[in-house]
Amino acid sequence: MEEWAKLEAEKSTSKFEASWLVRRAIGSALNKITFLKVEKVRVCTDLIKSKDWSMKVIGIIGGRNSLKSDRELQSEYFRELITGVTMDLKWLAFLYLCDAKLLDDKDIVFFKKTGLLSTDWGTCEYWHWYGSTSDISILISRTKELITNCKSEEIRSKLIEYIYRYSINYEELSTACDIKNHPIHSQTKDLLDIFKEKTTRGETKSFGIRKWLYSRLYGGWRGEHERFIVHYINQLSTDDARNFLLCSANIPDVAGKMAIFDQIKNDLRLFEIYTDILMWGVKDPHPWVRRSAIDSFITGLQNGLNIDAYTIIKQSLVASNRNIYPGALDLFISTTKLASLASISMADYQQLTKKAFNTLSRTEIDALNREFKSEALPYVVL
Repeated sequence: MEEWAKLEAEKSTSKFEASWLVRRAIGSALNKITFLKVEKVRVCTDLIKSKDWSMKVIGIIGGRNSLKSDRELQSEYFRELITGVTMDLKWLAFLYLCDAKLLDDKDIVFFKKTGLLSTDWGTCEYWHWYGSTSDISILISRTKELITNCKSEEIRSKLIEYIYRYSINYEELSTACDIKNHPIHSQTKDLLDIFKEKTTRGETKSFGIRKWLYSRLYGGWRGEHERFIVHYINQLSTDDARNFLLCSANIPDVAGKMAIFDQIKNDLRLFEIYTDILMWGVKDPHPWVRRSAIDSFITGLQNGLNIDAYTIIKQSLVASNRNIYPGALDLFISTTKLASLASISMADYQQLTKKAFNTLSRTEIDALNREFKSEALPYVVL
C-alpha cells in the first residue's frame, strides 16, 4: 500500500492522468478498500496534497467514504473546494462533502468563494446537492437565499427552471420564495414537464459486479437520465421532434442535455434525420455537453453518416474557463478521436486545436500526448 502511495503521489509529470474514466476507476478502487482503512486514508490524503490535480481527483474519489471519520481528510476536501486549480477538483470535493453532510453549517458567502455560483450550471448543482433537502423549512431557507444571491438575472431564471424540473415541492417553494414573480416561459415549461416525469440513476452503494450491472441497467453516473429520448421522439411528428430537440438546447439541466446525445446516437435513423438540429450541442457552454455531442457524432461517422467533423471540432473547441467548468481534457480527447476518424491532417488538427490547447499546462499536454499514443490517435500536441 505504501509503495503504491509513493508511486502515485510522485511529483513527476509522467504520472498525470488525462482521462476522467481512468481517474474515476483508480479512485473508485481505492474507495472500495474495506481493510487497511488507516493506510487508505493516508494514501488518499497524500494524493490530495500532491501538486498534480489529476492525482488530487483520484484521492478525492478514493477518500469519499472515509470523510465523516477523518478530520485531516475533511480539511483537505475543504481546501480543494475553495482553492482547487480546476472546477474538476472543486465540484468533486463539493459533491462528496454534501454526501457526508459536512456543509450544513456553511452559508452563501462561503459558497461564493468556490466559483460554483459563477454559472447557471454551478448554481443549479449547488441547489441540487446542497439546497435540496427533505426538511421543507431548510429547503425554503436555502432556496430563498440562493435565489436572492444569484449572480445575474439569467442565472436566476435558469435556477428557477431547474427547481421546477427537480423539486417535488415546487408549488410550496414558489409561494415561499416569490418564484411566481419569475414565470417560466410556456414552451420551456412544457419541455421541462417531459423531463420532470423521468428519473435519474442516483447514487449507488453497490460495488464490483453489482455496481457494473446497476450501471448497465440505469446509467454510468448518478445524474444519468432514464432512457426515454428515442421512444419519445418516435412518437412525434418530424416538426414536433425537431422543435423538441432544438428547444432542449435551452433547458437548465446539463444531465438532460447530455441524455439527448447519449441516447439518440443509438438510433442511427433518427440521428441522421436530425443531425443539423443537434449541432447546438457542440457549442454548449458546458464541456460535458459538448463532449456528449461529439461522442454522438463519432458514432454517426463510424456508421457511415455524413458528418462535417472539421466544423464540429472548430465550433466545440471554444476555450472554457476551467475555474468554473469541469471536463476540458475529456472534451479534447473526444475531439481528437473525431479528427482521427475523419482523417483530418496533422496540420489542420494543430491549427484547429492551437488556441484551446494554449490554455493547458505542459504537464497536461504531455499527458494528452500519451493518451493519444495509447489510443493510436495520429496526432501530437505541441
